[in-house]
Amino acid sequence: MKKIFFIFLSILLFVSCNNNETSNNEFDPIEITFTKIGKGTLSGSGQENIFQSNLIIQNQIEWQSLITILYC
Repeated sequence: MKKIFFIFLSILLFVSCNNNETSNNEFDPIEITFTKIGKGTLSGSGQENIFQSNLIIQNQIEWQSLITILYC
């Protein structure tokens, strides 16, 4: 009885797994252009007005603040 159940289950899984994807699920790659905002290394000593830390930018205002510090 167990063998019949496992055979039936195997056939069911095999039939249900198909590779027919619709166009809605396909991946459309896009080209990303990068902009360099600075060059060099940050020493973490505070010389750049950015002290060593784990800085996490969570919104546009924090990003603009960092850019202002880097360019001053």
